[in-house]
Amino acid sequence: MKNILFFLGFVCMVLTNAFGQAVNKNNINEQKEFRPNVKKAINSKLYDGVSLMRKAETFEINGKLDSALSCFVLANKAFIMQQDTSKILHVNLRLVEFYRKHNQLSAAKNLIDDTQKYLATYNASQDYLARLYNRMAAVESESSGDINKVLEYSLKCIAIAKSIGDSSLLASSLNELGFRFENMFFHQDTNGGSNRYFFDKALENYLEALGIYKAKDMYRSQLTVLINLARLFHHDDQPLACIDYAKQGIAIATDNFKEYDKRELYQYLGDDLRKIGQFEKAIEAKEKYYSLYLSYIEENHQKDFLELQTKYDVAKKESRISEQELSLIKGEKKRVLLIVALITFLVLMVVLTYLYKLSQRKNKQLNELAKENAFLVEESNHRTKNNLQLISALIHRELIKKDDEFEINELKKISSLIESISSLHKQLYLNKEKDKIVLSDFLYDVFDNLNDLLEENEVELKLNFAPIIVDNKLAGYIGILLTELCINSLKHAFGQAKSKLINCTILETDETLMLSYKDNGVGVKPGTSIDLVDLLCNQLKADFQIDTKPSGFEITVKMKL
Repeated sequence: MKNILFFLGFVCMVLTNAFGQAVNKNNINEQKEFRPNVKKAINSKLYDGVSLMRKAETFEINGKLDSALSCFVLANKAFIMQQDTSKILHVNLRLVEFYRKHNQLSAAKNLIDDTQKYLATYNASQDYLARLYNRMAAVESESSGDINKVLEYSLKCIAIAKSIGDSSLLASSLNELGFRFENMFFHQDTNGGSNRYFFDKALENYLEALGIYKAKDMYRSQLTVLINLARLFHHDDQPLACIDYAKQGIAIATDNFKEYDKRELYQYLGDDLRKIGQFEKAIEAKEKYYSLYLSYIEENHQKDFLELQTKYDVAKKESRISEQELSLIKGEKKRVLLIVALITFLVLMVVLTYLYKLSQRKNKQLNELAKENAFLVEESNHRTKNNLQLISALIHRELIKKDDEFEINELKKISSLIESISSLHKQLYLNKEKDKIVLSDFLYDVFDNLNDLLEENEVELKLNFAPIIVDNKLAGYIGILLTELCINSLKHAFGQAKSKLINCTILETDETLMLSYKDNGVGVKPGTSIDLVDLLCNQLKADFQIDTKPSGFEITVKMKL
């Protein structure tokens, strides 16, 4: 306890000395809701909306997303002050894409709703509406996945792009629409559908987009569409078409992008060459794929390393600045921090002392309750044993009054079962562990209770029980099972035979309990079912086998411990 208090005190001092240092976290993840630091940006007095937009884009490229969002918000305020509606809408559209790209889809949808309300009083350009519908389709696709809305927005964008002659936007929308039709086709195909409509629509849109990109010599965009076409035919198991489009994409010059951007084409090419039996070319394509993939991984690792190195250098500079600032802290502030540290330490000591005493008190109460519970369980087992013995005595009293042999036998059977259960509670009462007992001690008591019946019928008994510790519930079922078997032997097995023998053995091998019960009576007929034995073996989840030889009855029971 003293060590814990000392450690917490030391941690408290360290944390207090670090008090006042601001930590600015620029990275966001999917679960983090980031907010713009508008007040800080306003204090910078940057109200030139165009400049703020450029700064926002620079911050976003460098991963400073909070700062980027702050600049976007301030740019919007600047354009509102200037009453420049077209630029306000432009900022909103840029913010929608910002939210979508960084997985803030609810914020993107809210901003789209606000923009649509704004458009109710302002006639925006067709170019703006086309781009808005394009982003609405993307946001809807990534959030709710309502395909009807996605198609509606995409088709509106395409119609406007065609009317204003914006071929680049038209090709982009056609490519995205083709991708959505492709997903619908393969979703339907996976679920057992056979409608080729979505496949044809995906192919039609991809080919139209490819034609536009070829006419404008937009090689990187051509490569994107060719990858989509190769994938479409690859998954539709059309290897020749897949190979054709893959080779077209591989043939495109890589002046404006990296060679490893083609790695997906080599993957499809290798798989489909293998399908048509061109194994050597398939191997070459696969080797090229893995080579480009390794290049991609290596370059990204280098970028990560350079980024970390830059952050490290910046952190070193900030650390030096912080050291210089800390050296200027006045003695009064140090005294205040020391007082805060001492007060915090004292509060922690008081709280920990209280919690420690409270835990001691609770542990004491729990120990007392545990002792009381153990006493009650022991007393319950003892009283149960006594009550069962009383019931057994009452049954013996009734036996004296009965003349009918069937009723006498049935009462003896019931008495034996009750005495078997009573023996179990006797062992539980004597044993320290109330949920476990020594099986052999319990079963010897069970056969002691049956001894009068055995002697009365002149039956010799041989027992061999291994000292196995088992659950009390399992022991109870085994005791009832052996009692039932023994009574059945007395009633049906021996008749007028002179030599009467019952042999019972219980052993443990490989965490398996094996019970063997035999008598030298008349045996049982093949296919004979003993209902109570079946029921008890099912309760024990045990496998059993009955030997039907005429030389006697034998049952073997195996169960996992």
